Amino acid sequence: MKNFIKKIYRVYFPLRDIIYLKELERQLKDMESVLDLGCGESSPLKNIKKDFYSIGIDLSEENIKKSKELKIHNEYCLMNVLDIDKFFPEKSFDIIIALDLIEHLSKEEGKLLIKKMEKLAKKKIIIFTPNGFVKQKAIKNNPFQKHKSGWNCSEMKQFGYECLGMNGIKFIPRERADIILKPKRFWEIVADISQKYVYHFPSLAFQLFCVKNL
Repeated sequence: MKNFIKKIYRVYFPLRDIIYLKELERQLKDMESVLDLGCGESSPLKNIKKDFYSIGIDLSEENIKKSKELKIHNEYCLMNVLDIDKFFPEKSFDIIIALDLIEHLSKEEGKLLIKKMEKLAKKKIIIFTPNGFVKQKAIKNNPFQKHKSGWNCSEMKQFGYECLGMNGIKFIPRERADIILKPKRFWEIVADISQKYVYHFPSLAFQLFCVKNL
């Protein structure tokens, strides 16, 4: 019975993931070239329709190896994302995406990266990040998982980005974006139900989907 309920939940209630992936797919429509910064081992691009050429960049050789096995990107570069302007000329890509990345950089590094992204992109930038600072420590096999900065809706709007709310309401406690309140299934449903609301009121959302058209 318990497993049946879990299956029902996955079929009918994964609204947060569905809305996030649909928005990502919508924003990537008609794009021919994509640069995925901090692509990790399992970029969300693996879950959407892919009609573009993509390059994944990551500082972890292990992440790139795993991503290659999944055949997520057409090409990969092992490098620091802050060095992208040293390897690619201006206006090299239709769109550059940084999903769950800038919170792992210091505030100054994040601002610098945003400037570099906007120089290299021709049409659009997408940044996906927690709404405000969310504490997260490094893990043993990946020191880059530590959060160093927080970015809020007002700040991103000042940079010229439109913000959409993602991952449900902000005030449900999380750990590495995973809900920690009990009963967990109940609070996951609450987060899913709240998703349709916070999409239009991003300041109340747990994460921000930020878009800038160039």
